[in-house]
Amino acid sequence: GGNEIVVDRENQIYLANGPNILKLDVNNDLDTLYKPINNNNPIKDLIIDKKGYLWFSTYDNFGSIFMLNADTTIEYNSQNINYEMSAINCLAIDSTGNIWISGMDMLLKYDIEFNKWTNMIEKYFLDINKQTSFNAIAFDNKNNLQLVSSFQYTTPATLYSFIDDKPKITNFDSLYLEDMFVKTQDK
Repeated sequence: GGNEIVVDRENQIYLANGPNILKLDVNNDLDTLYKPINNNNPIKDLIIDKKGYLWFSTYDNFGSIFMLNADTTIEYNSQNINYEMSAINCLAIDSTGNIWISGMDMLLKYDIEFNKWTNMIEKYFLDINKQTSFNAIAFDNKNNLQLVSSFQYTTPATLYSFIDDKPKITNFDSLYLEDMFVKTQDK
């Protein structure tokens, strides 16, 4: 774990190598942008937003994400966003530039324009079971949320496709077997 890569609009390449973030510019010059002081947890996810800021999470159970810009590194966690954060499974960016994070009983969105965190479970999953792991996030070409979840990190997995905020639910009886049974329902 801990090997990630992103490319910005100017074709600068950013590499997560273990706990460090390196930048390889167009001249093949390598520069260390981030080296942790207090831990050596490898970087798990690395994304870049529209402003060119790097966002990343690490392999730990503390539930923190970090935003790295030219001047500073900001850590976001339960203490400073007013929402409970668990170990992070996924980071994603929607087409409007908002940052999404997921984990156990956690689906949060950071509105980059208004500098505001929102608990999206309250919007999409009022009746969700506790111990639900939100494992992966993606967005289609119309910015509709696509979300994979499971109960306590086990199978079966569920794909939620939100079209105009209405879920289409696909249950996978076995995500890891070749003979996969899929059942879809619209809500």
